[in-house]
Amino acid sequence: MAAAEVNVIAELKNPELQTIESRIVELLQQDRYRWQELAQLALLVRRERLYLKRGMQSFTAWIKGIAEASGRQPSLFWRYLKAAVYYLRQVESEDIERIGEIKAAPEALDRLEKIERQAPRPVFEAMREKVMAGEATVLECRQVERQYRPENALSNRGRPIKGAEGDYAYLGQWRSVKERETLKAEAESLSREQVTQLLQHAVEAYVLTWSRDCAGASYVARNHAFYTNLKVLQGNQLQTLESIAVVRWDLAQPKAVFAVATKNCLATFEQQQDWTVYLNLCHYFSLAIPKQDIALQQAIRQQTPSHVGILLIDLNTTPSEVTGELSYVVEVARKPRKADANAVGLVYEALYDEVMTWKR
Repeated sequence: MAAAEVNVIAELKNPELQTIESRIVELLQQDRYRWQELAQLALLVRRERLYLKRGMQSFTAWIKGIAEASGRQPSLFWRYLKAAVYYLRQVESEDIERIGEIKAAPEALDRLEKIERQAPRPVFEAMREKVMAGEATVLECRQVERQYRPENALSNRGRPIKGAEGDYAYLGQWRSVKERETLKAEAESLSREQVTQLLQHAVEAYVLTWSRDCAGASYVARNHAFYTNLKVLQGNQLQTLESIAVVRWDLAQPKAVFAVATKNCLATFEQQQDWTVYLNLCHYFSLAIPKQDIALQQAIRQQTPSHVGILLIDLNTTPSEVTGELSYVVEVARKPRKADANAVGLVYEALYDEVMTWKR
């Protein structure tokens, strides 16, 4: 192992944010540097939530800050992080130290991910072997990926073609040509913002169902209230909580606070780590996502604590009528575990006049 790699491993075992940041800036000032080391350091900051030592509320804010300090664009960091996380997924490991083993370029790993989604399995396996061994050039990876790139979004196996990342035209399972054509007009019209709105609407419409399933209750709540974009003052920071539900099952049990944040795609999840602020402000926290986005589901399972729930909304189904409105059904894919919620009192303070005065 090279001396530089030894220093990285030693640093990972005794993380100090200032030392890590200084090393990142130093690396990016060099003409040649190991991108693997930068990815290791950045992933350590995210995994250990070291950015909180800077008073930052999210990993995304820290990325923006360190990119500015280094004179680079945040996209450089996200590219390295994506490649490193994909590599760890391929070797079925969560050990950050293994990133130092990577022999491939970040773009080669990025192309390999696309090949995995789009090419026949034998083609992917052959390319995977070459890329993981560092024997495949970026040009070769581009050529293979381009060869199997679908010409239209409807046949893209759950992912958009390049240039259409902001659309949800690719949503859908394998259907007949007639069925896919029927869905085309609706699917192509959905932007990421519109998908977020559909997710939020489903979460609100089915609040009594998914909250009961998350808590393992056997009957409908006696009292409940639902709020969106609730403002809560936490320390010196004004937090905006996307969706909050307060539920009481019966008079013998205390109220329970449920919080949900929506993520419309993998890029949004990776770039916006704002969901971490919810963890101390509610008893049950979940992320609501489109059911079709398998890559997003995998990322959430790998990168979030096991007590964070996952709610799936299938945007390909026909909306059902609930509470007098049409909405997509919410499925609890991973139940959230009840947390201590040591700051839940801040939510109660914000809602005092509405939920703290429930009498019956």
